Amino acid sequence: MLALCRTGRPADALAAYEAARQRLSEAMGADPGPVLRDLHTRVLRQDATLLHPPAVLPVR
Repeated sequence: MLALCRTGRPADALAAYEAARQRLSEAMGADPGPVLRDLHTRVLRQDATLLHPPAVLPVR
């Protein structure tokens, strides 16, 4: 989902979430966990922080 969102394909990211949610529900009777649900919410809200990866400091 994150890769799809970062490449300008938020609709595909949301479709990926729905597919994962359906698979989890059918296979295990479970819902997505909090991390996946949070990412889904952030994609829906068009959270600008999703577009840029966090800065990585060089190792010294």
